[in-house]
Amino acid sequence: MPTHLDFSAYRVLVMDDNRNFQNMLRTMLRTFGFRRVDVLSEAAKVLLHLEQNAIDLVFLDLVMTGTGGSRESGLDLIDDIRHDGSLANPMMPIVLVTGHASRPVVERAMSSGADYVLAKPVSPRTVQAAVTAMLGRNLGYVRGRNGYFGPDLEAVRRRLKGVADVSLRRRKGPAPGPAQPVRTQLPGMNVPRRMDDVSFLD
Repeated sequence: MPTHLDFSAYRVLVMDDNRNFQNMLRTMLRTFGFRRVDVLSEAAKVLLHLEQNAIDLVFLDLVMTGTGGSRESGLDLIDDIRHDGSLANPMMPIVLVTGHASRPVVERAMSSGADYVLAKPVSPRTVQAAVTAMLGRNLGYVRGRNGYFGPDLEAVRRRLKGVADVSLRRRKGPAPGPAQPVRTQLPGMNVPRRMDDVSFLD
């Protein structure tokens, strides 16, 4: 996927406790031209790292060790980041990477302040699409209640509701044939998804 962006000036943080995935994602990012890719395995170190270093983009795993293996851990960390007034770079987009991308998880992630959701297994194409989308646009971050700073959550909720409304309207009509399932685009997702799927994995 060609891009006009020069990624060499950006600094990225990869937070994932799986060493194989760390290495794979770091290799992809360096192939795209990133020169500074930080890697952390422990969720407890993320906030301090973001306070001490001006990170331009974060890839954050949903389920991390040291937190009881809870899916809430990554979502809670996004919320903590968006309410941390000491970040070295508060204009930093967050990409949640997960193998558990059910619609409730996606909606909770976007409502917590994630900018983008990547469903595992990832490919070079989907990762590069994510970094291009995040680093190649004006994020339009807003200030909210209790110190929140990040994506406009009201706008996110309206977009998510709009996707649900479209899905419901389509289902009232003739049922799609097996070769033509109803498909729509969830905001911030890496690929179009069937709205009736429980799992959003590639």
